[in-house]
Amino acid sequence: MLVGLVAPEHVAANAYWQNVKPIVDWQFMLVLGISIGAYLAARLSQKGVEFSDSLPNIWVSRFGASNAQRWIVGILGGIFVGFGARLADGGTSGHAISGGLQLAVSSWMFLIAMMISGTIMAR
Repeated sequence: MLVGLVAPEHVAANAYWQNVKPIVDWQFMLVLGISIGAYLAARLSQKGVEFSDSLPNIWVSRFGASNAQRWIVGILGGIFVGFGARLADGGTSGHAISGGLQLAVSSWMFLIAMMISGTIMAR
């Protein structure tokens, strides 16, 4: 939608956007609402959440204290996740939930592996 404001002829010529029209729908608003709602909930909570711009020690010890590098890594990670979800036609939780409800063995194996690896990484 933003590219359409700046270069509408590019969007009109793009094969993907000819099939998928950029619209403001419930999914678009959901993404905005989650971010805004999480921020407001953190700011308005009674216990209060301390907002800090300091980097975690583990990050600094591995990658240094550069905020620019942190932004670059975060943005690249988001691009890779988005590309993978688009390539796979869905994400990890969708695969686990949809396939699990259909009793697909591959989805249950994936779900178990995802939970085990997530638990290990969280620790």
